[in-house]
Amino acid sequence: KRAVFNLFYRKAPDTNNWAVVSGITEVLEVIKGLNCGDEKFFEQFLPGDDYKEVRQYFANMKFTGNIYAMREGEIAFPTQPIITIEAPIIEGQVLETPMLSIMNHQMAVATKASRVCPDRVLPFSVSVAESNNGTRRCSCSIALRAANVAAFALRVSKIVSIKIASTPPF
Repeated sequence: KRAVFNLFYRKAPDTNNWAVVSGITEVLEVIKGLNCGDEKFFEQFLPGDDYKEVRQYFANMKFTGNIYAMREGEIAFPTQPIITIEAPIIEGQVLETPMLSIMNHQMAVATKASRVCPDRVLPFSVSVAESNNGTRRCSCSIALRAANVAAFALRVSKIVSIKIASTPPF
């Protein structure tokens, strides 16, 4: 059976009615990684021996569906589909958890960064990342990338005179 999966958010925190799209690139990387035949690719997402069989399944699974997605840095509104997957139901279900994990994290960072410091994003997480293990380094660099997506989106919005509200910095 084929199914359609829409990734969206219901409500933004506080009284904000928008979010910055970030994480699309990583979601597409996960989808491209399916059927790569190399379970090591999935170790970055599922580390440890407990996930060995799952990594093998993903490495041999082929994605046969269609993907429709917003672009990185675009502004999304509640209930607006950010990513739509049309695929056999098992493929959509397998992708659902990593998609939610990636998109929730990156959009939260990008959106908060755009509201807290709309003029610039400082790479504070890089120094933290260098002193911790590889998993922490990866999430820090991904968070920094998401924050930079937000900064870029805000710079573009200023160039084309789009008003985006932000909260004052701490």
